[in-house]
Amino acid sequence: MCQILKETCAPEDCGPAIEYLASRNLWPLPPTHTLRAHPSVEYWDEGKSIGRFPALVVAVRNGDSELVTAHVTYLTQAGQKLAEYEPRKILSPLTGHVGCAAQLMPADGVLGIAEGIETALSATKLTGIPTWAALNSSLLAKFEVRESINRLVIFADRDIAGLESATKLMQKLQHKVAMDVRIPTSKDWNDALVEST
Repeated sequence: MCQILKETCAPEDCGPAIEYLASRNLWPLPPTHTLRAHPSVEYWDEGKSIGRFPALVVAVRNGDSELVTAHVTYLTQAGQKLAEYEPRKILSPLTGHVGCAAQLMPADGVLGIAEGIETALSATKLTGIPTWAALNSSLLAKFEVRESINRLVIFADRDIAGLESATKLMQKLQHKVAMDVRIPTSKDWNDALVEST
């Protein structure tokens, strides 16, 4: 995992990464983003190497901002999500770690939290609020907010899992931080971004 992070490059130096992000209306990225790309990450499935693919890579950190693992989105050379296998992987278990998220950009005072990376980047593009990705609905419900954050904006997905996890997070943090939940008119915030342009 550390080796993959060391080998990453800026997304603008990886053609498939640019193509993929542009297809989701996410290019160019916010200037302070921490998203990385990799020209060729090996894909393992049930102990067998399937091949090497370009990818988006982001560090996953715990509530104390310590590096825990990396999240990889595998792409084709044409800049589409890998279709034959699960395109998204967290490279090592998060067991025992609290408040993990892909901290996609610096945040102080106000922070947004969303499920996926594309959703978080879309929320930032639409609202200007720096937003992190919890990576899935169960991790969103367990997110921990840092002391430097005084307002948390939860960018929920508009589905049962997304709304339930947003509700659980609000209940968990209700006496710790000011919060509000925003729900898109579409399924998620990337759909909302695409429809808005």
